[in-house]
Amino acid sequence: MYPTTSHFEPILLLQTKLYRPQASPTLIHRPRLVERLNQGLACKLTLVVAPAGYGKTTIVTQWLHHIQAPTPPAANDHPTRQIAWLSLDESDNDLVLFLHYLVAAIRQAQPNSCANTLATLHNPQPLSWSQLVTLLINDLVELTEPLVLVLDDYHFIIEATIHHFLDRLLDYLPPSLHLVLISRTEPPLSLPRLRVRQQMNELRTADLSFTSTETERYFTQAVNITPQTIAALQHRSEGWITGLYLAKLALSRNKNEQALLSQFQASNIHIIEYLMSEVLAQQPPAVQTFLLYTAILRRFCFPLCVALLAEAAPEQAANNDKTTVQNSIDWLRRQDLFLMTLDDTDNWYRYHHLFQLMLTRKLQQQASPDTIKTLHHKASRWFAQEGFVDEALHHALIVNDHAFAAHLVEQNRIKLAQLNLLPHPCPLAVALADKEISQRPQLL
Repeated sequence: MYPTTSHFEPILLLQTKLYRPQASPTLIHRPRLVERLNQGLACKLTLVVAPAGYGKTTIVTQWLHHIQAPTPPAANDHPTRQIAWLSLDESDNDLVLFLHYLVAAIRQAQPNSCANTLATLHNPQPLSWSQLVTLLINDLVELTEPLVLVLDDYHFIIEATIHHFLDRLLDYLPPSLHLVLISRTEPPLSLPRLRVRQQMNELRTADLSFTSTETERYFTQAVNITPQTIAALQHRSEGWITGLYLAKLALSRNKNEQALLSQFQASNIHIIEYLMSEVLAQQPPAVQTFLLYTAILRRFCFPLCVALLAEAAPEQAANNDKTTVQNSIDWLRRQDLFLMTLDDTDNWYRYHHLFQLMLTRKLQQQASPDTIKTLHHKASRWFAQEGFVDEALHHALIVNDHAFAAHLVEQNRIKLAQLNLLPHPCPLAVALADKEISQRPQLL
């Protein structure tokens, strides 16, 4: 049973967790996202999910400032709403403490609300979670004005009872309350049911990423930069806001755009430190291993990962079976962890480019050259067996496996020529000496 609190044990709440972050006047205004969030007010729930560094809290804060503006734009048909904010952390995985903070956040906006729930929380006789949620819903029905309740950093919540509590709350949420969840991972709530009933609005990584226009505005308001450099940064960052922020910091210190472009990879120490602390180090050990061993791949699928991990780490074969690989892929998808889906059937994936470069660097630090070579060898053979000759060549040439690369071209030269998959100059021709090519007449 969850811990209880009596009249003789007052709950000491950290008031700063109830403070809403202030919107910076230097932020890029993003009307497309503000409008998406406005439309979501007709639903019960707004869910904002993306990895670290995509500006989740920032855009919600910007939107809240917008809906509380004294004179809302004519396009905003919704009345001005009160705002309740709660920033969560690991210590909130206790239902009673969670509810104390939840009620305190609501009472910040409407001081006399939720009186029955608050009194019950101090009762020495505990109620079940289902009784508590019924009590809270009845209190929320009596809200005097429309309210937006924001729970930031919900990914810290792992207590199943709290998830059950929120599910029940969403089922019977009064129309005067709109709930916003901000999280790095998809919360284990009944989201499919809310989607089917059109009771949920969602913003995810693809929505939050800067567009080309937003990236241009972001840089030109602060630094002098050429359109070509902006376009290159947009392409390399794929709209990842933290990466662009770090690039702007670098430009403010050094105006050399070419130097910035050459350094704007995951080898940039600031990007690496951020990703290491905020993303990679937070994953389970098995997922970290999966990420590192698949970092060499430009794209990957389930059977390729099974073959790769079993070959690269035979001593861990028991931990790298099909179930573990599938669990790792499912985990990355649920976490929305810099993973891009490449087809409609969710068979092929790739990593965000900067994230992959960081993973590759980490792999080079942790694995031996022989292990990395084995990874490329196995990838090359797997792609060749499946008929992906261009990718098989790519991995063979990285580790200077010229004999296998030459064999691939010899066996597939007609197909490659017909499909125009032999670039000019052919990378194999560049890699091999004239003497080696002359020994294979079919390559001439």
